Amino acid sequence: MNQPIFVKGTPADNGDILDFGNYVFSHDGNPTDFIRMVPKCYRQGNEVPDQHYLVKENDRIRAMIGSFPLTMQVLGESLSIAGIGTVSVHPYARGSGYMKKLMHWAQEEMQANNVDLSILGGQRQRYEYFSYTPAGAATTFWLNSSNIRHHLRDLDCSGITLRPIAREDTQALEKCRVLHERQPLFLERSREKFYDILISWNSQVLGIYQGEEMTGYLITTAGHDAINELETQEPQQMLLALKAFFRDFGCKNLSVKAAAFETDKLELLTEFCESSSVGDSYNYAIFHFEPVVRALMRLKASYAHLADGALVLEIKGRETLEICVSQGVPTVSASQKPADLSLDALHATRLLLSASMTPFVQTRLPAFAASWFPLPIYVFRQDGI
Repeated sequence: MNQPIFVKGTPADNGDILDFGNYVFSHDGNPTDFIRMVPKCYRQGNEVPDQHYLVKENDRIRAMIGSFPLTMQVLGESLSIAGIGTVSVHPYARGSGYMKKLMHWAQEEMQANNVDLSILGGQRQRYEYFSYTPAGAATTFWLNSSNIRHHLRDLDCSGITLRPIAREDTQALEKCRVLHERQPLFLERSREKFYDILISWNSQVLGIYQGEEMTGYLITTAGHDAINELETQEPQQMLLALKAFFRDFGCKNLSVKAAAFETDKLELLTEFCESSSVGDSYNYAIFHFEPVVRALMRLKASYAHLADGALVLEIKGRETLEICVSQGVPTVSASQKPADLSLDALHATRLLLSASMTPFVQTRLPAFAASWFPLPIYVFRQDGI
């Protein structure tokens, strides 16, 4: 056997990258087709082989990860993101250390390219070795048909239709894009890949129409048991869409997620959901804390009261920040002052972004700082890797 080689993918590897990912993810008995599951990355024309880090033995792929560049917009400020996905090791190559080496290689390039933070989905402890940790507080609402029947009994949705949006429906897709980018925080979606982003993860995109006017859109799972994205021109139109959804699909139960900054959605769904829970939605690793904290503090101040105060936070081996709020206006800057709190990068990420850290925040930080955290980062399901 030749020594393993570590290389970036090339266009000649497209077929092998797809076959290898499908094989590894299907090996445990769950058939996987990456073209159908993630067309935004693997459908013909969307392939990005150079965003795949490969280990080859005898010219055959034995391990692979994808690192996909993304841009997050927060109130007009751009953050550079890298999404890690398609982490695959051949069953006979497990234990070789290939994944660890590929992850370190990818993260070295992220830092060289001034990536601010990285995201991925996966088992917590496996990726905490690389400073990824669950964060990004989101509320999940569980609705049932009784909630709809009683609370929305006087709401007439007879004029509402939910229509599948096709690839060629460019006018409808442009309306979806405008509504998506109306959010104070969103990941950029290129026009070329926009439809494939909406239907990734076996999803269906439906236009919400009142008569012939498109008033919004929603993205639902194939089984119509969850809505991962719901955007309308006016908040009350969400309720019409939900009632029409229960009507059209005959579902008994439905889950709907909402980010912390989706205040209209949170207020409406809290009024009549059967239950709800707040939890972390994704795994995050921060490489540059200052721009991330600055952008997210500004975002939180746009919809919530932040108590005045100043906190000096040291991220060991990285940077020290002074986070200040004066008359409700936040500022974040590098600091040489003695730290009020010193944490490693993983625990600093949890402190700043994770809902599960609320007890720590309330007992270990000054009262003014308890109103700041967690900061409202969020990745919509369609943008996940």
